[in-house]
Amino acid sequence: MLSIKLGNYIADLSKSQLSIVRTSPYPGVAVGTQGGNYIFNFTLPATDELKAALKYAHRPQSGSSVVFEPYRIDAGSGLVFEGIAKVVESSSEEYEIFCPVENGDFNFTAKKIKLNELYLGGDRPLDTVKYLVSANNTSEAIEVDDVILHPDDIWWYPLIFDDIIVNPDAILNSLGDTIIINETGKIVISFCIGIEITRGIIELRIQRSGVVDIFVSREYIRDTFEPILYVHTELDVEIYDQLKFYITVRREPIFTKAIFSLKPYSIQVYEQGILNNNAGTDQYPLADYAVFPLENPESFSNWPDDFYQLDNMSIKEVFSKYSKVVNYFKDGKFPAILVGVADNMYLYSGNLFCPYPFIAYLVKRILHYFRFKCLNNPFETSGFNQMVLINHFYENTFLHDNASITISKPAFNLIDHVPEWSVYDFLKHLCNLFGMGYEVDNQTSSIEFHFLEDILTTDDYIDISHLVIGKIKVKPSNVSGVKIVQKPASEDKYFDSVKSLDGLNFKGEIHRWIDLPELGQINDCYFVGQMDSYYAWKYNPDLYSFGWVVHSKNYIQSIINGNAESATEISTDLYPIIMRSPYWIDDVIGANEWRAWHIPASHQAGKFEGAPEMYQTKWMPGVLYYHGMVKDNHDNDYPFASPGITDPDGNTITGLDFSLKLEGENGLYEKKWKRFAEWRINAREVIVPILPDSEFIRTLRFNRKYMIDGVRYIIAEFRCNISSQGPEPGELTMLRL
Repeated sequence: MLSIKLGNYIADLSKSQLSIVRTSPYPGVAVGTQGGNYIFNFTLPATDELKAALKYAHRPQSGSSVVFEPYRIDAGSGLVFEGIAKVVESSSEEYEIFCPVENGDFNFTAKKIKLNELYLGGDRPLDTVKYLVSANNTSEAIEVDDVILHPDDIWWYPLIFDDIIVNPDAILNSLGDTIIINETGKIVISFCIGIEITRGIIELRIQRSGVVDIFVSREYIRDTFEPILYVHTELDVEIYDQLKFYITVRREPIFTKAIFSLKPYSIQVYEQGILNNNAGTDQYPLADYAVFPLENPESFSNWPDDFYQLDNMSIKEVFSKYSKVVNYFKDGKFPAILVGVADNMYLYSGNLFCPYPFIAYLVKRILHYFRFKCLNNPFETSGFNQMVLINHFYENTFLHDNASITISKPAFNLIDHVPEWSVYDFLKHLCNLFGMGYEVDNQTSSIEFHFLEDILTTDDYIDISHLVIGKIKVKPSNVSGVKIVQKPASEDKYFDSVKSLDGLNFKGEIHRWIDLPELGQINDCYFVGQMDSYYAWKYNPDLYSFGWVVHSKNYIQSIINGNAESATEISTDLYPIIMRSPYWIDDVIGANEWRAWHIPASHQAGKFEGAPEMYQTKWMPGVLYYHGMVKDNHDNDYPFASPGITDPDGNTITGLDFSLKLEGENGLYEKKWKRFAEWRINAREVIVPILPDSEFIRTLRFNRKYMIDGVRYIIAEFRCNISSQGPEPGELTMLRL
């Protein structure tokens, strides 16, 4: 009995033959085959029942140009195929049907489902920066022309705000001259003051309860700044503190007068919050995303230079020079606002927030969506489950005062933090990164992942010698080389620092920068392990002399085994993000002095929540391990991620077996690809004629070894016909182990 059920319609196929092909899903195995997992197109008579079951696909006026319908083919003896059939062509007389099977059926559906269509936990609360006060002084300019007898005398001029715009908790009093703190914590105060100085030394002061200076700005004299004075500071405050604000002036030693003009000014006060309440520092499975510092001065590079000003410079300039670390972390928290002094300027900015989903969590959600069981999920194994997906979508927690920016929601959703890839593309790039594949069994609603390395090293096998019905034929090998490629995104400008070593005289590897020879010859080159970089002896234009300069960051994009010209390429667009040099000095505004840490860097333009569509840009994802908390040089904790298996001090991290980069003794090539590449080049490819039984077809797995006459093989492809009498003679394409 051979039949097919389409919806509620059952068709007798006893007079038909179905041709089935199954191809290995493991990268680099079935090279040169047509590929696929499907039953070749076949036709059915267009009975009234079939037409109704397939929604009258032959009619031009039918609702859909493409008709899909669940199918079930029963070939007897427990051999069943299930999936989603497609009507390829139809007429009033017959319908042509295409039936993908197992991986083919799953992949067919997975290509139509985007990662951002999965349920990834929904909206999660995210506090935005809270405005406490926004107020102006709109009175006419105050002209000061006063005699000050002694150089140490200080004259005080209070700042009073008569135009109160934002004051939800009424902490700015009705006179506009005092802020009364209603909660202990931290606040950020930002001033914009119009002032012209002819003579005198000007300072901005904040006093607590009219007695104690809790902030005194730098000194300003004529010609030292623009006519608008921007001052920002972060203050620790306690409940009931009363804050007053003053412009103070002292005379210059050579003059007896202070002459200046105080023009309209404004104040903004923010609550200094903690981004996401510090959530995201836990590892998987306690968390489904991680948050950690990552350098990216290109975040706003797609924005025009004059769009959105922060003080007297664009947001693009602020985040490219002074606030170039996403998820900035210091003093045990992710501050919502960054405040500090750089280049003799007071600066402030929001802290860009970007969560990085754990790949184990994304795979878990894929399995849930397709209702699959997975008994051997490698992404849940210790160490490997700490891998995260790097993205460049930034939540808007701080820009709310520009009509061009859509008001942000007080929440974030991980669907914004995955690439615009299909589920199929995501899994394909994962498999091509790690040398693995997956096999789907629709009968048991299950999926298995296997590494090529494990397939080659297992001792288990199944003897199928009794199924062979003819002579085994040897095919000429069509694989003379294997090239494993990690493609860094062209959008990632940090890879501009990865350069060829051609023309250099490579002298070897040393661990520390201080171990470089005192002198070198032009183009001598060493790899410095501590700095993860290649140093060359060249002219240094910054020092006007020859010396050791960084030539290239350490990153090998591809490794070839065998013939390079005709190598079979296995590539992935998921690439490991590379690191800044170990113990790079933290130069973000407000950083603790001489703080050094080790963080990853990915220099891509990103998407910013609520920004005009014309300024949004496509970003490409990367991968890192999230290792949890480590120490900076001040012995303070910070969340640390890297592509490697060591901490910033070079100690091996427990539970990790391989780096995400190709190169090195612990690299992906050595650990997951080398054995396969060497075997695949030399593997003898054979064609085996067989008469398969239903049990063989039903239990066929490409991750298993099969034995014929004492020789072990793995299967690259299987083809046969199935009739009402059962399986007909077919053939196996196999690779000898």
